[in-house]
Amino acid sequence: MIPGISNKTEVRTFLLIFAYIHVILLAFYFAWPVWDTQFTQLASTGRVAYNAYTFVWWFIFVFIVFNIILIHLLFSVLTDPSHKSRADVHFIFTILTLVVNVVFLALCVVIYFFFRNKSYTGKLPFNDPRWCCYYYPGNADQCYNTAPCPVLPDLMTNNEFILHWIFSGVFFLIALLHLGVNRLLRTSGIVPKTPPSREEGQLLGVAVSIIYIALYAYWAAFPLWDTIFINGFPLLGIPPSPGPFYTTRNGYQWWFLWFLVSNLAPPMLFFIAINFRRSNLASNALFWLTLLVSIVTFASLAVFIGVWIFDCNYSWSSDSICNDYRYCCELFSTASATCPNVTPCPPGNITLYPNPDFIQHIIFGFIFLLAGTVETWLVYRLRKYKIIK
Repeated sequence: MIPGISNKTEVRTFLLIFAYIHVILLAFYFAWPVWDTQFTQLASTGRVAYNAYTFVWWFIFVFIVFNIILIHLLFSVLTDPSHKSRADVHFIFTILTLVVNVVFLALCVVIYFFFRNKSYTGKLPFNDPRWCCYYYPGNADQCYNTAPCPVLPDLMTNNEFILHWIFSGVFFLIALLHLGVNRLLRTSGIVPKTPPSREEGQLLGVAVSIIYIALYAYWAAFPLWDTIFINGFPLLGIPPSPGPFYTTRNGYQWWFLWFLVSNLAPPMLFFIAINFRRSNLASNALFWLTLLVSIVTFASLAVFIGVWIFDCNYSWSSDSICNDYRYCCELFSTASATCPNVTPCPPGNITLYPNPDFIQHIIFGFIFLLAGTVETWLVYRLRKYKIIK
């Protein structure tokens, strides 16, 4: 309990005040830095640049959505605390929101030191508004109606970026407080200490597993499929002499990608476990195999991050699943053996980036690692719900 607060009504009032403070902070964040970031004036003499649907835009969107859902889950528990599973969902989502907030905070640090006001980050909405006139000679295509600066300015930190950075820390602290709030809901008696019904616990488990399967289905249908049939496509030499058959499949990166496929196992094992709820073998298999899949997923994630740093878009990385899809034409002189049916790129400077499917493999590596952690925690909870042994 909190000193000075002695009964359930006072605790509930305190938690409602906390929830509304979270709402007010989120509203301020959306109304000022988020709104200004969407419409950033990139030049003192040019049109407003609309920055929606960039990587940063999508990450801000996810950051906001997670914090909005977290608030509503707390309101849901306070509205009807008799459903103990609501407190469990609030706990799970608080952990997920903590991770999202930490990643956003880390992203702000990386942007500040490595991407802010650089020549290669013209579409980054966190640049100094004078970025276009400063870098105009080499980036005229990114800066509409812009002329070079009469005098090159000292590029400064974007004010909206500073606010994003501050609020990433603020919402991280608030998510930590949500963990304490969840604990307070239980210790104060607002959420009953009696075991919840079996149906309620089973519904919680089914919901988590269906979300897990839906995320897996998207990953398998799009980034995995694209990687198999773009990076892994068999390559033949130029006629009239066909040359050797070549494929990028079956390398070490390929196998670590396939290790992620094992993430289909935990949600499927869950449904087996609840159908054989009296079997210790089924529940133990669910726990240990989910733990094993999480370890394999962590290994794949570590390898992919290493590939991104050391084996992506270099002259020696022709077999890498990380390469930009323009890799062959840009590095034609050194990669012609790997890319036999490709011609050099049109003249001009091309900056190679990790391909979007590889980036999604890293993102889903994190997601599957979190989902596996939640599924492992779920086994513990379902035993308390008496759903499984």
